Amino acid sequence: MTQNSIESVTYKCHSCNLPLASWSCSSASVNIVVQSQLVKMQAENAQEWAMREKLSSEKLALERENKRMRNEITRLDDELHVRSRPPATAIDIDVKTLQDELAAKTKVFCLVCYVSHVR
Repeated sequence: MTQNSIESVTYKCHSCNLPLASWSCSSASVNIVVQSQLVKMQAENAQEWAMREKLSSEKLALERENKRMRNEITRLDDELHVRSRPPATAIDIDVKTLQDELAAKTKVFCLVCYVSHVR
């Protein structure tokens, strides 16, 4: 075939064997078209990888933020439980004091009863 002859060229994918493009032109212009398509595809691939890297780093940042916020929620829940516990009131303190006095008097009474039975 001569350099200026017209030919029909079909390029196929190496992995799936499907046609990529079909031209009817001279072989010199086919090389130019293929090279320009290759450059275009490489640029698209680079853009897609850049986007993938950007999304990946954003995902990691969001996961870190999520973890930080979950820890903050846990801390605030614990703090809320501590604050929601009712404080010791004067009545509670008085009841505790009376219980302690009763326990002490009961011990004394038991001791007196024991001593009186021993005699």
